[in-house]
Amino acid sequence: MSSINTESFTLPAGARPLIERLAEEPFALEFSGQGYAWLPTLRAQTAAHATVAGYVTQAAAVLEPLADELAPFFPHGFDPLTWARESAPGDPTDAAVSTPG
Repeated sequence: MSSINTESFTLPAGARPLIERLAEEPFALEFSGQGYAWLPTLRAQTAAHATVAGYVTQAAAVLEPLADELAPFFPHGFDPLTWARESAPGDPTDAAVSTPG
């Protein structure tokens, strides 16, 4: 494991840097949203970690009851796994595609 320079800050007693905890603790991927090319990151993560696609599918299931309310904000629909495998409709930095990410 790589060492971290902690000279500029002090960790609380018993605390470990986040990078050392990621293998043991749950974490989330968050994409910056509008204007950020998040599809390449999603593409890389789904290729590297099979569980990521499952999490995206679970998130879609959680949002399913809100589909009618969210529809106006997704003029191209929202299918991030297909978009990661193929390509997003339109410009991937367009708000209609990038903001949902």
